[in-house]
Amino acid sequence: MKQRPLLLKLAIIFLLFEPLMQLIILTVEKNFQLSHIFYRALTLNSFKDLFNFWLLFPLSALFLFSTRSIFFYLYIILQIYNIFYHLSYDSYTWPYLDEHPSLTAWILLTINIFILIYLLTSKTRKIFFNKDLRWWEQGHRFVVSIPCYLSFIDSSEKGTIVDLSFSGALLKTTHTLSKGVLVAIDFVLLGKSYSMNAMITRTPQARKQENVELIASNDHTNVYGVRFIFNSIFDQFSLRLLLYKISRKKLFPKYR
Repeated sequence: MKQRPLLLKLAIIFLLFEPLMQLIILTVEKNFQLSHIFYRALTLNSFKDLFNFWLLFPLSALFLFSTRSIFFYLYIILQIYNIFYHLSYDSYTWPYLDEHPSLTAWILLTINIFILIYLLTSKTRKIFFNKDLRWWEQGHRFVVSIPCYLSFIDSSEKGTIVDLSFSGALLKTTHTLSKGVLVAIDFVLLGKSYSMNAMITRTPQARKQENVELIASNDHTNVYGVRFIFNSIFDQFSLRLLLYKISRKKLFPKYR
């Protein structure tokens, strides 16, 4: 979580601890003991009241933490329900115990609406729908130069891995490939053989727009971005362990 965008981190923290904030607010505004308010919140009669108080905001935080498209939609639905719930609040019921939700409650709701608006902006929304933008899930990337053997459906040749991360790699090859092509990558590093399946996700034409220095080549080769396809948990663990060894031994420079 520590590498997520700052505003997204603040949103998750705010939503996660909202029930505790509400307990403190009720204690101050109603002049009740915190232990009494806490016990009352744990013994609410209906599931709806329990959900609205304890789960509504924290569940929203979990949806944001996942940063997947389906959870983005669920988060939006939850916030629409949250707004409706406050606008249709029944007087003198839990948790505000007053004719209307407290001023503090409206302030918290307003902050949440601003968070919602922020997440609906085009730039932020793309995080939920484009895995390549979620850099914190990709881990460290290493600038490498690892000879490898590339196998395609109808041919095979030698190549070079020039960038390596847990999510994928950059491959240098004389082949002309298109997006979506499958490739098997075999290489040896630190005395151990590795075999990875991958799919071409970036072509040289697409990567030129990113101003990546590795694209420059004077030997008539192309550099392609690939995403690894793991066949088992063992494959994932094996690559994680390799990247850890590379980092610990400082075998290659790290640029993220």
